[in-house]
Parts: sequence; structure tokens; C-alpha cells
Amino acid sequence: MPKPRILAALFLLVLLLAWLANSLLTSPDPRRALPETIAAATHFKSPLKAMAMLDKDLPEPWRSLWRNSLGKYVTDDLKTLVQLSGSASVITQALLNESLYIGYTLQPSDSLYGLYLLRLSDDIRLDDLLKNNALQPAVFPYSFRGQTLYKLRIPGKGNLVLASRGKLLLFSRQTSLIEDALAQMENGGGWWSTAPAFGQLETHGMWQTVFKPSAVDWAAPDFWKETPKLIADNIQWLGVAWENTKPPVCLVGASGGFQSLARWTHEKRHNLNALQAVIPADLAVGVSVSVSRWSSFFSAAGRDDNEDFQDFVKPWLGSEYFWGITAPRSDKLLSEQLLLVQPSDSAKMLEKMAGLAEKTGLVKHYEHQTFEIRQYAQGNWLTPLAGSPLMAFRQPVVANVGGIVVIAPTPAAMETLIDQYVVSQTLSSNTDFLQLMQREGNDAGFATALINMQHLPALLQATLGVSRQKWMDDAVATGLLSVRAMEHQSGQYRLEINAQQVANTAQQSAADILWQTPLNAECISRPVIIEMGNTKTVMVQDATFQLYCLDENGQIRWKRQLDGPLLSEIKGLDLMQDGEPWFVANTARSIWAISSEGVNFNQFPFKLPSPAASGMLIVDFDNSLKYNYFLGGKDGKLYGFDRYAVPLSGWNPVALTGENHVLNSPITHFQNGGKDYLGALTKGGFLHVFDRFGHLRFQPVLMSTDPLGALQVDRNPVNPRFAAMSQRGKGVVCNLQGKTFPLALYGEQALLAQLSGDAKAEWVTVKSHQRVSVWSYPGGQLEVVANAPFQATVDTVFSLDAGKFGILDRARRKIFGFNAQCRTLNGFPLGGSTAFTTGVLQKQKALCTGLAASVCAYRMR
Repeated sequence: MPKPRILAALFLLVLLLAWLANSLLTSPDPRRALPETIAAATHFKSPLKAMAMLDKDLPEPWRSLWRNSLGKYVTDDLKTLVQLSGSASVITQALLNESLYIGYTLQPSDSLYGLYLLRLSDDIRLDDLLKNNALQPAVFPYSFRGQTLYKLRIPGKGNLVLASRGKLLLFSRQTSLIEDALAQMENGGGWWSTAPAFGQLETHGMWQTVFKPSAVDWAAPDFWKETPKLIADNIQWLGVAWENTKPPVCLVGASGGFQSLARWTHEKRHNLNALQAVIPADLAVGVSVSVSRWSSFFSAAGRDDNEDFQDFVKPWLGSEYFWGITAPRSDKLLSEQLLLVQPSDSAKMLEKMAGLAEKTGLVKHYEHQTFEIRQYAQGNWLTPLAGSPLMAFRQPVVANVGGIVVIAPTPAAMETLIDQYVVSQTLSSNTDFLQLMQREGNDAGFATALINMQHLPALLQATLGVSRQKWMDDAVATGLLSVRAMEHQSGQYRLEINAQQVANTAQQSAADILWQTPLNAECISRPVIIEMGNTKTVMVQDATFQLYCLDENGQIRWKRQLDGPLLSEIKGLDLMQDGEPWFVANTARSIWAISSEGVNFNQFPFKLPSPAASGMLIVDFDNSLKYNYFLGGKDGKLYGFDRYAVPLSGWNPVALTGENHVLNSPITHFQNGGKDYLGALTKGGFLHVFDRFGHLRFQPVLMSTDPLGALQVDRNPVNPRFAAMSQRGKGVVCNLQGKTFPLALYGEQALLAQLSGDAKAEWVTVKSHQRVSVWSYPGGQLEVVANAPFQATVDTVFSLDAGKFGILDRARRKIFGFNAQCRTLNGFPLGGSTAFTTGVLQKQKALCTGLAASVCAYRMR
């Protein structure tokens, strides 16, 4: 070849290489700038038009979620960019016509702040752009890997970082995201630049979002540590696209076991009704799968080598399988898990499970409400169904409920499920769920997931350690969320999403969760709803003696470390007589008075002269806001203080008489005929009654030599009296003249409460696993006027408002509500591990209770 031709060819080659280099430099694919740490990315075609469409056409409840939380960050940031760009039409035109990618790490430290990558039609000089604009930010340029970055401090809007790379504009509120993006471009792109997800979704609608499970790296508790890896190994990506008002399009890029497992599943579901009739209505999250060939299914999952499972379980397995978590009540979600399997042959199931019991041994074998329950000594035989490690099912509990084999972690969990089944508190009786299923139609796909979004904050806290955030509260409004897997071809799976907003349903359940707030440890006090002025506050304490102040939305306002457990219920007092609440209660060591901002009042906490034996009585004798505090010490003496903890005259202190003269319960008080009566009952059974100045009304009275429960008061103005009852059902009353009278009651816990609407109080007695009864004097003699069976253990019985009372079964974490006729109130039983309080929160009737390591508010109807 002649030399000129060689030179010409080389020259053209150089020009071509230069053009390619310039193209790669000035028009890079924005996805090349998405770092490996990005866990989710959203693509907007024509960003401003796409967001206007979302704001207008997105159906509820997704539109509210977009406006209030997820989209609010994006909208605010793009408005700021428009204000900064001013007359720079290249940015405005890009927001109207070009592509915008937003990447999120989903790390709590980054919140919902994203990395914005905007493709431009022309180059841009950021230094010129930032010289004159409406926001007038403070600009701090700096260099990163030879690239100039501009950190802006915008008045009233915080920080923003800008950078440009040819025809690509990068901006974010997080400096690290911009730097990681620039470094990623130098490395030549990564997962996001080669993943097929966006290419398969971009034909659907003006925006798409892709999730990358392998990038999720939350610090999960020990039990859930394998979960992110399990998902990442089987799901390469999950993509969602929304095309105007059409249903969302969801695709899954599957791999590993998920891809092969799906081959052995049914496309059509025929037996869902039986499952739904057993699954509890308080389900938080659940997944059901229909399996056509179990042998191939377990072989694909690598779980076909368990001998006990092969011999005793596999022979009776039917097609439907379900795993779920009920309303979160513990920090590890172990006792809330359950497995449901439909047997192909119930008789064979009973025979095989009896054989398994003979081989492995039983911890328990008993009946609950006529259902036979077996608790097995070990749970290794369950590995193919439950996975490994078997944290929740080490000693699984098995029962046949409604033709479905139920496997629960503990006997208490099984008994709770059976109780809910008996009273029809299941999905098949849940109006919201039924309406959701009606919308979906009959074809449920080969796999279905159901999420009750009201439990989302507690679920994320327990599984991934994510603290409560604003977007979670907005997501709660979506109510029930259903995801169905419909097709599985060539490794791609089409999902359908259907959400129902509970607030919009025509009929609603009697009680559902309004909010649930995780605590640092087990809740140990009855939550109190305190209303003063226009402010509502919820106060509660955990097992580390941390006191929490929450607003009516469940947000923690502040925490205070106390010197022990609260002995008295917290009261909201106007100590300064200015309408502002002070929260007052006592521990064994101190009296505490804390402001609504978490600050101590004057000399409080006040150290008591003797450790308190009981909770504190707070009295405002003349309704003058001049409060007095009364309590008994472990030294057998009574102490009285004014609102500033100054000892009261006549009460500094008062000595009690008789053997074992320490108080057995808090001092009680009532007024009758213009006189005050303060009653104190000792562990030795002596009743002391004082006036407000510490003088005895009559000589101490021995009420009983049997150990008595708490001292209670019947404030009936015609026949006022003090009363107490022993666990053997023997009660005694004492009138205001010091005369005592025996009572023949039946129960182990008793309560005096005004249930009938008049001034007279009725007795409520409860016997565990037997009966709850209301006693009164319809004909002058004490007799039972109402009763009902009670199939639980009574720890506490307590009074509610408007003629109602509550019962706590602490071991099973269940709370019950009854009216004066011993009829169960709508919505009960509910999950709870403390006594509960009723009141108004968010302008709705609400109930607050402790629920393991959380405080929970139920909406009551």
C-alpha cells in the first residue's frame, strides 16, 4: 500500500478513535455512573412530565404516598435545580425531554436522598451557572480526582453538591454519592450499566424503578442474617413500571433455586379458601405457594435428604403451603411465625405424625378447645419446609385446624390461633381482605404474598433494624398489599400488585393497628394517654426503666432513664398552674416530675426517705391544683408531701400498726359528706383510714388473716365502703364506721367498678380458664348478674371507661375487653402484654397497650 494511503488510513483511525472517546466522554450513559452500592434506581422519561403524570394520574393510595413522602424529596430537589439553573435552558429542556436517573442506597444514613443523573443535550459550565441565580447559595468548589465539584449551602434548603461530566449533570444532597458516581465512571461502569432490567421495562410508561437485592446491606438481627443473601442469590433484580392509570407492570430477573423451584408449581390455585379460613386476621406478612410435585420441588431446593421428613411428612403433603408472621409482638419475630400445609390425606397425616411422635418424643400432648395439640421435642424434621436454621421451630407445635395442618413455634401461639379460628378472626372473615381478593379475581397465580402495611414499621425494625421514618407512616395508609407471581418463562416472572386502602372500605374490622412503636426493651408499664389542652401524649416505660414520651402519632418525643420501674401510673399535672403538663409518678427510690420537654421540675427527682412499697396516690383535695402525694414506705410508715415534695403536716411520717405492716397496695381516697377518707391496707390485713391531716377516722381494723388483693373503694354515696378479696374468693368490706362484712365471691382476681351507670359499684371476678362474672345486689343480696366462659389466664383485671373492664393474659400476650353483661367487646381479643388504656388519638377512639418490646395503638370502632 502506498505510504500516503497508509498515512490517510491512520489519520482516519485517529479521528475515529477521537470521536469515540469524545462520544464516550460527552454523552455517557447515566447508568454507567450508578455505583455498585445503589440498591434501587428510578428512570424518568421527560422528568417534569412524568412527575406531573404521577401527581395527577397515580391512583390512591399510591398518590398520597408519592406526594407526602417518596416523591416529596424528588419534587423539592428538582425545584431547587430549576431555581439554580435560571436562564440555562439546557437544564430546563433536559428536565422536559431527556432522561433522569435517581439512585438510592436505601441505607438509613442516606435516608431517601438520591443521586440524580440528568442527561443533557449540550455541555454546561457549572461555574457560569452558579454565578447568578435566584437562590444565591454559598458556593464551595473543591477537586475530586481531577474533577471540580461544587458544594452549595442554600439558605433554608440545606446542602447540595453539583458536578458535570460532559453532557451529564450529577447532583445530590450527599457528597459521597457524587464522588462514588464519578469513581464508577472512571472504572467503566458496573452492574447497572449491563443489567437488562431497564431495557425490558422502558417500553412501559414514563417511569420505571429497578431494585437490586444484592446491594441491600442492612444490619439485620441474627435470625434474619441469611435472608438478604437468600434473596440476592435467587433474585437478580425486581423492576416496576407504571403506565398512566393501568395496573403496574412488575418483572423479576430470577436465578438460582427460585428459577428451578417455580417449574414445579401450579399456575392455578383451587384450595385457597381452606387456608384463608385458618390464617389469622392479624397477619402482618404471608406467602403462599401452590406446589404440583413436591419431590422435584425439594430436590431443586436441595432439601431432599431429611429422613424423618421423607418418612413422616412428605407422604401426606398437599399442594398448598403457607408461611406467615402475625402482628409483631417481639423483637425477633420468633413466636409470631406460623406454617400452614394442606394435607392430601388427613387420616394418613394423623397416622404419620403419631409415628413421628413415637420416634422423636413429645414435650406436650393436650387439647385446647377440643383441638388436639402435639409439641415435638425437636424440629429437624421440619427443615425442608421451614429452612435452616430452625430458630422459630426448635420444638414445633402441630394441630389440625379446619382441615389444615398448622405448625406454630409455641403452645401459646397455637392456642391464640385456635382462639382466633373459633371466633372467626381469620382472613376469610376480614372485610378488607375479601374486597382485595374480589378485585384480584379468581386466578391467584402460583405464588401470592400479602402484606398488611400497618405492621410495616415494626416489621422493618425487627428484621432489618430500620427505625421508624416518615415514609413508613405514609406507607401504612396503603392498607393491604398483595403481590402475585403469574408467569415464569425464560427466567422472567410477571408480578401483579394490588393495594387496598383500609380507610376507604365500606365495612371495617372492629379494631386495627393505628401505629406501633418499637422500644429498646420489653414494655413493662400500662401505657397512659394524657390530654392537656390540645396536646395528647402517650407515656410508657420499658424493662431497662427507660421512660418514653410519644406524641399521638406514635413518634418518640424524648426518653428519660429512671432509677427503677414505675410503681404508680403516670399522671399529667398542671404543677405551674399555666396549663402545661408535668408528668408525675414514683419509683421505689424517688418521686419524678418531668415536663413535656423532658426536663425535671425544680428539685425533682425527689429521693424518698424510705423506699416506697407501692405506687403513689395523688390528690387535689379542693380542686385548687395544689396537689398532694401519699405513699407507703417499706419501713411500715406513710408519707405525705405537697406538690413541691415538702412533707405535709401530720404526715411526716405516720406509723402503721400490726404485724407485717407494710402496705400491700397503693393508698386509696374518696370524699363523702364533705369529708376525706384515705385508706391504707397492710400485708398483715389491717385497714387504716385517715382524714386529709393524717388523723385516724377509726381504729385500725383487721379485715382478714388471708392474704388480700389490692384495696378498692365503692364510692356509692349511700353506702360507701372499702373492700378487698383474697385469691381463694373470700372478700371483705368495711364501712365508714369501721364495721366489716364478709363476701362470698368466686374468682382469683377481683375488681370493683361502676358498670351499671349509677353510683353503685359492681364486683368483677375472674377465674383462669373458667369464668368471668359480674356481681351486684339486685334484690339486696350479692349475686351473679352476668357471666361468661373465660378460656385464658388472668394476670390483671382493670377498669375501663363507660361501664367496661379489661383483662390481661400476659403469658399469651392477649388482652380482652368486656361490657357489664360479660360480652366480649368488638375486636377483642387483641395482642397485648400489659394492661391497656383507652382514649382519643388522631381524632379517633383508640386503645394503647404494651406489645412485647413495643407500644401499640389500636383504632377502635
